[in-house]
Amino acid sequence: MTRSQFFKLFSLLSLFTCLLSTVSFVSSHVVSAHAAQSRNPDVSQATLTNSDWTMFDFHHSRFNANEQTLSAANVSHLSLAWSITPSTTAVGGPPTEMALANGIVYTTSPNATSNSSLDALDEKTGKFIWQRTLPSRNGPDGGIYYLAVATGLVYINDGSNAEAYNAATGAMVWSNSILPMYAMVIANGVVYTQSGLGFPNGQSSVYALNAKTGKTLWSVVLQQSLHSSSPAVANGVVYVGAVDGTLIALNASNGHTLWTTSLGANNAIVTAPVVNNGEVFVEGDGTGLFALNATTGKQLWFASSHPYGGSPAVAYGMVYLPEGQLYAYNEQSGKLVWHNTGTDSLYSATVANGVVYASAGNGGPIAFDAKTGKLLFTYANNPYQGQNDSSSVVANGMVFFNLSYGYTDALKLD
Repeated sequence: MTRSQFFKLFSLLSLFTCLLSTVSFVSSHVVSAHAAQSRNPDVSQATLTNSDWTMFDFHHSRFNANEQTLSAANVSHLSLAWSITPSTTAVGGPPTEMALANGIVYTTSPNATSNSSLDALDEKTGKFIWQRTLPSRNGPDGGIYYLAVATGLVYINDGSNAEAYNAATGAMVWSNSILPMYAMVIANGVVYTQSGLGFPNGQSSVYALNAKTGKTLWSVVLQQSLHSSSPAVANGVVYVGAVDGTLIALNASNGHTLWTTSLGANNAIVTAPVVNNGEVFVEGDGTGLFALNATTGKQLWFASSHPYGGSPAVAYGMVYLPEGQLYAYNEQSGKLVWHNTGTDSLYSATVANGVVYASAGNGGPIAFDAKTGKLLFTYANNPYQGQNDSSSVVANGMVFFNLSYGYTDALKLD
């Protein structure tokens, strides 16, 4: 139920004086929900009631504002909740983050001898709920998969098709052969994805699909290669980054170009942009972090950084960027606030309840105080599970991540 629907409901209550305490209680929850929607306008109502992580980059700030269990005070008490190897013939781990909704963790099993699979695991125990074999269209190890969950469906790009499966049973609902690349983003009943269609001429496509049916609503061919990034969608705009350093803003309703901005030829955009408070943050591979006006594309500031390690995360007035070490920049000025030395931070950072989670190069998550950069927790990884192979997902008081050799692990407070 949306905020406007809440107010309509309350306006019908005639016995206001008798229900004053009840209305006061509910109103506080409406304010809380509205605050979350202001930060991320496309968050579903289901996400507002818990801290589920429903898609890549968590609505493009990588900040889980609904996570309240783990904190800077207790994160050091994390311990292993469960660990599974979905496939005994797994070759490498899935090099991306999983999705989580309604008590189910969705991930993939890369397989050396047969088709890879889409796996649904119980959040608390890691027990298999269902497993769906994926079509073999990307070679023996299944390519790179990204997952999203919305309206009872789990969405996956398998390299050849954009597909949707029933989130409770694993039954296929629809498939669209558009060569989707990297993460698909669901907003307001529409799936947005970048496509390899247009290659090898240096072009790419952006598609908008009906989330329920997979039917193409619109598509646009761009002259830039979008081969290494993922889209961000916020406030009716789709932001896509190209390997020639161009950031492009498209109208989410029809795909028309709103503006383009060049970061320079040496600033290939190879990680997803993030959007927060009317600004777009994107890293140019080679020079540093850019902040742009989300409406006009005008550059607001630039901060020199090392080569990319993952998408930025934005929370508490700071932009967090893993670049071998973890760096925190002031969101408004780009000034460096702190950086943590002596840690090897890979993939994208995740922020929740005063803690920044990064992925250590030797395997597993590491956690820092979001304000000071103080190291709070390091996962004592089993070396036989290999190195970290994904960003960490922080949801419902737990931390989920993938390791190489096909392991999926979860941590909880001891």
